[in-house]
Amino acid sequence: YPIAVPEEAVNELGYAALSDGRTAEAIALFRRNVESSPSSANAWDSLADGYAKAGRPEEAVKASDRAVELATKLDHPERDPIVEHNKKLRAGTRAP
Repeated sequence: YPIAVPEEAVNELGYAALSDGRTAEAIALFRRNVESSPSSANAWDSLADGYAKAGRPEEAVKASDRAVELATKLDHPERDPIVEHNKKLRAGTRAP
């Protein structure tokens, strides 16, 4: 029987990989969370972090947009920081 790994545990592994410079591995872990928990604003926000760290700003903004949408729809307790993160990512993708 497959054993479900809690979203928080996968997220922690993703951020550990990200801080160790294993960006591709981190993105794979964050994607796993998004696939297993598609309604999780936190999972989408973490995926946005992975894409941003990988220098993939357009994908980071798309993932962050989804995080904001879910956080707003579900009245997520961390909605304000998720929205602020989205604003920062969007500001970073503007042409100088």
